[in-house]
Amino acid sequence: MKRLCFLIWSLCMLMTVQAAVPYFITPQDFEQGLPTGWIIDYSSLPSLSDGNNHNGVWRHECASDNALLVNPEGAYSGSCRMAVRTTNPEEYCVRLVTPVMDVHAAGAQPVLRFAHAQNGITVKDKVYMDTLSVYVRPNATQPWQLLHRYTEPIAAWRVDELPLDNYNIGTAYQIAFEAKDGNGQGVVLDDVCVYIPSRCTDVSY
Repeated sequence: MKRLCFLIWSLCMLMTVQAAVPYFITPQDFEQGLPTGWIIDYSSLPSLSDGNNHNGVWRHECASDNALLVNPEGAYSGSCRMAVRTTNPEEYCVRLVTPVMDVHAAGAQPVLRFAHAQNGITVKDKVYMDTLSVYVRPNATQPWQLLHRYTEPIAAWRVDELPLDNYNIGTAYQIAFEAKDGNGQGVVLDDVCVYIPSRCTDVSY
């Protein structure tokens, strides 16, 4: 998928020279850690019994840091990914938020594409799993709106595409990936990009 995203981006950059449209970006594969401008939102993360908020946060995981990346195996592309995991029984809920994007300038409905997984644990015929919810807002003055929630176990890497709502007023558009604890094996994310299908255009931050 990384090669596809970069191919799309490269083709679009050639188009930019002629069209002079200032909103292209490189897709984010998290190989270098958290990209510039992305933030981890701790405001919705409850304190643990010791009063700290150090558990259940989005972390940068790389194969070079561990002998083996599991649940699922490896990264979707490259050797790194973002993940949320916890061994603490207290519930967590934390968001990974993109920088602002001028999706309005694109003039057409953008699509969010990303790879993700959330493997569950089965105990006495009951499946426990964490969930991933995708939220969007056209600007910082607007409330977050749920775009999609994944509530089923996803044991292997899966690529999904979601058309973005309210893009026509999105001059400072943001996307949030919210992971919520359900006693599963964590939520993982990789290869995130926003593009315009009709124009082969990646939207800029």
